[in-house]
Amino acid sequence: MELPGHRIRVLAVMVLAALTVCSFGLPAAAAQSVLSAAETDVAAVGAVSVQTSAEETVHLYFADRQSRFLRAEGRVFAPPADSLAFGRAILNMLIRGPLGDLERTLPAHTVVRAFFIDGSTAVVDFTDTIREQHPGGCRTEMVTVFSIVNSLVLNMDGIDSVRILIDGREPDTLAGHIDLHPAYAADMLLVR
Repeated sequence: MELPGHRIRVLAVMVLAALTVCSFGLPAAAAQSVLSAAETDVAAVGAVSVQTSAEETVHLYFADRQSRFLRAEGRVFAPPADSLAFGRAILNMLIRGPLGDLERTLPAHTVVRAFFIDGSTAVVDFTDTIREQHPGGCRTEMVTVFSIVNSLVLNMDGIDSVRILIDGREPDTLAGHIDLHPAYAADMLLVR
């Protein structure tokens, strides 16, 4: 008799194998990003474990009710052992939004195209949805940028700054206000 969990594991292994074969034509960073995303998604349903055994608390930074400052929301989970998968997990939790009484900082349909690490800089490449569906405004845009930056820098060892790309390009701004050319370090002055 075949167990339901066994079927899920077999399916997960097949998906990972297919992604591995399909990623041969991609650059190394993109292929690792695709595989890391698949491993994170598979781990989330419990099919294949790429997680460490110890649970940790990560602090995600969401907006306060007025969207003027950031506030930390703790989440306890067993982070993936791979730093690329860990970074993607943080970004996916930010996209899903807060669990408590805080406000989301990223549009609900935001998609991470790629996530990679260049030295001590995390590079996040979003689809244009982040710009198209952003509510706008200088302060709101700043809260969005530093929600991403603080959540990655303050939770990931060895990451000192974050660079944001949109559709593989370095945009001038997110929504017309905050310069996205530099890589940003965490800004604790926005945290209350």
